[in-house]
Amino acid sequence: MMGEQPFHPRSGETDHKSDSIWKRLWRMVCYQWQWKLLCLLLAVCLWGIVISQNTSLTREKSIPGVTVNLNTESLKQKGLIVVSGLEDLETVNLKAEVPIRYYNTVNASTFKISLDLSEVTAPGEQDVKLVAAGTIYGSVKEISIPSAHLVLERYITKGNIPVRIDLNGEPPEGYWGKSPRAEVSDVSVAGPASVVNSIARCIVHYAVPEWNGGYGTERTASPIEFYDRNNTPVSGQFLTVTADGLGVEIGTITVQQTFYPAVTLRLTDAGLIQGTPREGYEVKNVRYSVNSITAAAEDVSMLTEDLAYLTGTVDVTGRTEDMTSVLEVMRPSSYVYISTDKVAVTVEIGPKEQSE
Repeated sequence: MMGEQPFHPRSGETDHKSDSIWKRLWRMVCYQWQWKLLCLLLAVCLWGIVISQNTSLTREKSIPGVTVNLNTESLKQKGLIVVSGLEDLETVNLKAEVPIRYYNTVNASTFKISLDLSEVTAPGEQDVKLVAAGTIYGSVKEISIPSAHLVLERYITKGNIPVRIDLNGEPPEGYWGKSPRAEVSDVSVAGPASVVNSIARCIVHYAVPEWNGGYGTERTASPIEFYDRNNTPVSGQFLTVTADGLGVEIGTITVQQTFYPAVTLRLTDAGLIQGTPREGYEVKNVRYSVNSITAAAEDVSMLTEDLAYLTGTVDVTGRTEDMTSVLEVMRPSSYVYISTDKVAVTVEIGPKEQSE
C-alpha cells in the first residue's frame, strides 16, 4: 500500500539474538565435555603445527655412541702414521641443540665427528681436536672427548723381505709330504719407521693339513709373522703387507705341499755276502744301521719288498773278525722318496763252534 514504510527490526532485537547465540555456545563449551575435548585437541594440533614449522625452537639432547671418523689414511700421503692415541676414540658422547621438530628423529648416526688433521705435518706428539660437521638436525655444543693426544711416526716402506716357512706337524700315517713351498718368496712392508726398520724376515706358520686323498697337492692359506735380526717377533699392528711383484695387500701367504702314498719296505740280505771267512771261522750275524726304509711314489702298489735291497756286496773272503761296509739302497725311477740312500752293514765273524 502506498505510504507503507519498510520493516526494520529494532536494534534491541538484533542485539538480543546475538547475545543468545554466544550464550548458547558458551553453555555448550562450559557444560558439554565433548566440546571441551575438541577444543583442547584443536589447540594441541595448532601448537604442534606452529612448532614443527619453526626450526628456531630447539632443545638440548644427549646422544651417546657417536662413531668418530678417524681418517688417518690421509696422513700416509704426508709420510706419517699414528701409533698411539686412538685407543679411546671408537665412539664419543655429545650434546646438541636440536630443533624440536627433529628431536625424536636424531640419533648417533645423525652427527659426523672427525679428527682435525689439517695441521698435522710432522712426527712426534700432538693434541688434535675433534670437530663436528654442520647439519640441519642441530648443532653440537659439547663432545665428551674434545681432543686426542696423538703420537706419530714417519711412515715408510721396505721391500725384498724374504719369506721363510715354519713347518708344524707331520704328514698323516701312510703318506709322505714333499717340502712345502710358499707361493710368495718376498714381501714389502709399510708402517712406522721404528718397526719396519727392525724387520729381517717374514715367517709363514704352516700347519700340515689332514690328507687322505692319495697322490695330490694341497694349498693352505697360512698366517704370517715378522722377526728381527735377533729372531724376536715384531708387532704387526700397524703394518701393511704386499706381495712383491703383485702389488696387492695380503694378510696370509698360501703354502702348497704335494703328498704321496708311502710304504715301509724291509731290507733283504739276499746275495749280500760274498766269499767265505778263513777256515775255522764263520759269519755269525748281519746287522744294518736301519732294518727298513720308507719309500713313496704316486702309485705304491708297485713297491714291494722284492725291490728293497742293497746294491753291492760285502766280501768276507779270508776274514777272521767283524767288518762294516756302507752300501747304497737301490732306488727305482718310480720312487719319489726314500728315507735313506745308504745303509751301514756290519758282518759279525767268529770261530766256528766245535760239535761234540
